[in-house]
Amino acid sequence: MKKILFLIVMFCGTALSTYADDKGNAVVRSLAAAVKELGNYDVSFSVTGGESNIEGNYTVVGRGYTMRVGDVVEVYCDGKLRYEINNEYKEISIDNVNTSEHNILNNPVDGLDFVSDEYHPQLLSDNSRESVVRLTAANGSANDNMVVDVTVDSKSHLPRRIEYVIANDRVVITINDIRRTTTPLARFDASRYKDYDIIDFR
Repeated sequence: MKKILFLIVMFCGTALSTYADDKGNAVVRSLAAAVKELGNYDVSFSVTGGESNIEGNYTVVGRGYTMRVGDVVEVYCDGKLRYEINNEYKEISIDNVNTSEHNILNNPVDGLDFVSDEYHPQLLSDNSRESVVRLTAANGSANDNMVVDVTVDSKSHLPRRIEYVIANDRVVITINDIRRTTTPLARFDASRYKDYDIIDFR
C-alpha cells in the first residue's frame, strides 16, 4: 500500500459571498501561521472512514516526520525519502517526498498549509468557538478536483477536524491534541525489519 489515505474529493457547492471568501482566506492563513509558530510539534488524531475508527499520531521536526496509524502502519521521513512500513503485510514502501500533497496522512509537514493559489477557500460557518472553511482545489493544480473541509479553533487557530470526501466515500480526521515538542525525531532503522519485503518507488 503506497498511500495511507485513498482520498480526496469532488464536491460542488454554491459560491459564498466575497466577504465569506475573504474571511475563509484569513482563517487558513491564521491556521498556517499558528502551526508554523509551534515549530516542531506532536499531533494525536483519530481517523474515521466507513465503519472503521483508528487512532494515530505523528511528529514533525523541520521537514522530517514520523507517524503511526493504529498497529499496522509506521512512517519515517527524513525530508527527502518516505519509508512506509505495513506491519500486517510485512512490506516497506520507499518513495520520494511529494510536497504537492496537502493531507496530513501522506505529507503531514505541508498537510495543514492551504495558503496557496491552488486552493479557493470558502467560509462555511464562523462563531466564537470555531470556523469551518471549505477548500476547493483550483483546476489544473496538483490537487485538482480536491475539496477539504477544515474546522479551526477560533482562539488558538489550530485545527480541530479535517474532512476529505471523494464520491460517496468520506474520511474524517479529528485532531485530539497538537502541541510543541523538543523530542528528537526517530529515524528509519532497517535492522528492525529484516524479514520485510521492500518496494522501491524512487
